[in-house]
Amino acid sequence: MKVRMAAASLLGSMAVVASMGFGTAAAQPGGGGSQLSPQDQTFMTQNAQTDLAEIAAGKLAVARATTTQIRQTAQTIMSDHQQILSQLQGLGRDLHVTLPNSPDATQQQQAQQLETSSGTDFDHAYLQDETKGHQTSIAQTQQEIKSGSDQQVVNFAKSYLPGAEQHLRMVQNLSVPSGAGTASPSSPASPSSPSPPSGVNAGSGGEAAASPEMPPAVVAGLAGGGVLLVLTSGGALLVRRRQE
Repeated sequence: MKVRMAAASLLGSMAVVASMGFGTAAAQPGGGGSQLSPQDQTFMTQNAQTDLAEIAAGKLAVARATTTQIRQTAQTIMSDHQQILSQLQGLGRDLHVTLPNSPDATQQQQAQQLETSSGTDFDHAYLQDETKGHQTSIAQTQQEIKSGSDQQVVNFAKSYLPGAEQHLRMVQNLSVPSGAGTASPSSPASPSSPSPPSGVNAGSGGEAAASPEMPPAVVAGLAGGGVLLVLTSGGALLVRRRQE
């Protein structure tokens, strides 16, 4: 009787231990989805917000930027971040991580400023936001590569970093034309700054008048002397005719 009771007690203890072990295993997500560290979760959140901000800014720049180079660069950056966000969302599903669906507060404020800008003011604001945004994202990615715990998240950061660095170089090589916003070359010249004369057409014997080195007073004197010579010659001829 005592043997039977000991056996029953042993079986009961084994059942409790087995039950505890199963419960612990079931609580762990599969597919490499062990509980993420705060660093891994923070990076995934920040990267998703950056992707969303870049997509929104890119749409505005494609529509409002004043130069073809800025619009083309914006289109490239926007398309790249759309693909990156899609990859990150897939990783989030695998790791059971809920990602944000909107940029952070600072990024939203920058987007509002872009929406109210136009012309070269928009160009300057967009390039400034892109430069600062990618510098921040690169620093966040480098921190994840250095301190991240989950290998899947670290591998994602390693694949993301070269593209972010390339985007930064792209926007740093862009500039807003200094002449943007001024009068176009086809605009009429201002009355206060007339174009220089191309020369005087003096006909035969007019080389002196056409010479840019001869002072205007001399030219006027020569012209006046010519008129006086003509008048004098005409008067002498009239006197001679009367004498005849």
